[in-house]
Amino acid sequence: MSIRKVRIPPCGAWSSRALRNDTGGLFAVLSAEKGLSQYHFVQSGIMPTVKRIGPYRFFFYAGDCSEPPHVHVERENKVAKFWLDPVRIQSSGRFRPHEIRHIQHLVEQREHEFLEAWHEHFGD
Repeated sequence: MSIRKVRIPPCGAWSSRALRNDTGGLFAVLSAEKGLSQYHFVQSGIMPTVKRIGPYRFFFYAGDCSEPPHVHVERENKVAKFWLDPVRIQSSGRFRPHEIRHIQHLVEQREHEFLEAWHEHFGD
């Protein structure tokens, strides 16, 4: 299995990026703290799946606790991010517009479920 590294520029107080294996699946999360440009591994595999619907996996990253409630959606090598309460797109992750609309509809239908999972996982 080959791993594609993602360089993390020093930006905000906390930043995270994903490593992907050669099949496009998420492998690990990297993080950088403010002022650092080196790589740090955050516990690999701590990306809890909240739900699977068809080809989509809805999940959180371990470092997401400092942001407002949201959910990531993965299909193959694409990952979008939706804020919850109210549901709105934060990043489209290379999904086509018609698919983003479909995914947003799925998130809207399950907004309460995703918010419950968020608060249960991050404890707030």
